[in-house]
Amino acid sequence: MKYYTKAFNTILNKLKNNENFAFTRFSDGELFILQNKKLVLAENHYITGDITGANKYTEEEQKYFNPEKDGALRSRLIESFKHNQDNYYKGICTSSDAHVGKENFEWMVNFLGGDRLNITKTNL
Repeated sequence: MKYYTKAFNTILNKLKNNENFAFTRFSDGELFILQNKKLVLAENHYITGDITGANKYTEEEQKYFNPEKDGALRSRLIESFKHNQDNYYKGICTSSDAHVGKENFEWMVNFLGGDRLNITKTNL
């Protein structure tokens, strides 16, 4: 599912036809957890690994991942990230996402074991 329009139409047709499928979204927060980096999205700041900065996050967006304490959570995330079956689609960050970049995009694809037809954009 390399092309956004084709991926969108594939999912739209499944909805129209009442066909069962799953779409799992692995955005930048999930990326950093997969990479086993500390992640904090707080009300007015963020921490991703060694990078910190100011930002605003709604209550629903706020999250915390501590690699030293939350290994079981990361293991389950890896399991869902690497899972493959028919009609199971994964939205991942793209290299054009400024805060992700080409290196992290390629890391996600390589962590999956290479490009697959069931990979599409996170914001599909």
